[in-house]
Amino acid sequence: MLCPNCKTENSDAANFCTNCRANLKETITPETASAAPVTEPVAPATSAAPATPVATPAASSEKPNFIATMIGVCLKPMTTFKENLPKFNNPKNAGIIALIIVAAMTILSTITTVVGIVYSKDCVKNCSTFSYKFYSDEDDDDKAVYETKWEWKKLKNYDWFKNVGQTFLMNALTVAILSGAYFGMSKAFKSKTANIWRMVTVVALGLIPMTVTAFIAPILGGLNLTIGGIINWAGMLYSFAIILVGLNEESGVEGDKKVYLNIASAACIVLAYYIVFRFMYGEIAGKAFETYLQLGTGTTNLGGLSSDIDLKSLKY
Repeated sequence: MLCPNCKTENSDAANFCTNCRANLKETITPETASAAPVTEPVAPATSAAPATPVATPAASSEKPNFIATMIGVCLKPMTTFKENLPKFNNPKNAGIIALIIVAAMTILSTITTVVGIVYSKDCVKNCSTFSYKFYSDEDDDDKAVYETKWEWKKLKNYDWFKNVGQTFLMNALTVAILSGAYFGMSKAFKSKTANIWRMVTVVALGLIPMTVTAFIAPILGGLNLTIGGIINWAGMLYSFAIILVGLNEESGVEGDKKVYLNIASAACIVLAYYIVFRFMYGEIAGKAFETYLQLGTGTTNLGGLSSDIDLKSLKY
């Protein structure tokens, strides 16, 4: 069955086009009913035969431009999704884009962690002095003096395999949990168009702004803490918006059902993360995650936590 919208060949039993998701039954049935007496005698003509083999290779062999897609999603996310998601219907392309982004997230996160370990800025003079001044005086003895250090020896006991591996696994699980929750709930709401690989692509691409700003924020934070914090939160909110809107578009669920879809998906995501944190980081992480949810604010660094740490040592 040839899709009248994008000319992609589909099976005769298909209800929706595998490429553009057009409703084949609604689109084709009226045309067939009105044009049946005319098209049947012309069927043997050679003009219709070449159209099918030409359209199929064009749609199936088209390869996505990964770099352009990743840049485009930061500038025009919805336009980029509309133009490029049909190329990510298969596990190969979706897997490649997800692997690239998860690897990039892991590398940037590792760099940030390493810098945080070896870099320190200590106040060595007038540490307790704090006053507002509206003039400049280079000879002012009340000035606070800071000393910056890069102590690479602190990395001596850093477990690269464990920490980098855990970071990569958490990033990969983030993509899997978000896309899996929405795909599963979409199917539970009887969606006929939800595609797991397109949803994986949406989540992976949507994480790009958050990843970039999380890397830039500490650098800007060294100059101005407020600006660094704003940049970090802006990236997180932008990524959240891209992922949420993209997954809702891909769900194929309409009307009030979208509200219930998001509630059910959010519940699945929270439960999945709780299980993952308890499994990867032990009892201490589970307690920290519970407290984080109860407080509804703040951040908790779970790097390096293990089940043998005393709960009393954790500060919120």
